Amino acid sequence: MAIAQSVGLPLKDLLGGNLRAKKVGTVAVRYRHPSDASLQWTGRGRHPVWVRDWVASGKSLDALRV
Repeated sequence: MAIAQSVGLPLKDLLGGNLRAKKVGTVAVRYRHPSDASLQWTGRGRHPVWVRDWVASGKSLDALRV
């Protein structure tokens, strides 16, 4: 940073101008509990407890697909 300042170059020019993080859009729900619509999961990350319980009871994950 000191070298860039010594030659009169702004730091944002070196980094490409935009120092803000990109905003990530929302992800569509891919799985929903059949009897409780408030239980939803996008399919990303770890399985929620209700999904683990559903699969552990012998039911198919495909039955939850929206």
